[in-house]
Amino acid sequence: MTVLIVVGIIVALVILAGVIMFFNEHCEDKFDHAFFTKPMLIILGIAGGLFIWGVSWYNSSIVNAKGYELFGIIFTSETLNGIVLVIIALLIYLGVAIYNFVVTNWIYGFFGTLVQFSLLSIIAYFGVILVVGYFAIMFMLTIFASADNRSHY
Repeated sequence: MTVLIVVGIIVALVILAGVIMFFNEHCEDKFDHAFFTKPMLIILGIAGGLFIWGVSWYNSSIVNAKGYELFGIIFTSETLNGIVLVIIALLIYLGVAIYNFVVTNWIYGFFGTLVQFSLLSIIAYFGVILVVGYFAIMFMLTIFASADNRSHY
């Protein structure tokens, strides 16, 4: 049963990737705008990282914070750092959404932006983890290779 679940998830991901690639090519042909590109991945990755970092900073500084409260948000000198990071991230997201709406129409802009924000933010988040892991492995292999080369002399 576990094998069927894994195969089903893999098939669903392949179908999702195909639909996204079709949608991206369709938008490229119709509007000369692709939603899923490397620059957008980088921009949304930075925005997602700033958002997560800001929320984490706010939550860690709110534990013993005493300050002004507005709409359930506590404003102190420590919590403002996290709030500013979240606002910067939201402004980046808003700028990307407005750009998508300007270069496409409302229907394509809405659905493209919705899928773009959800998928590219997740891909960028896990992509950073994979890249860090890749460089850590390459660093270790380089150290072991250089240690192995020194032992021959």
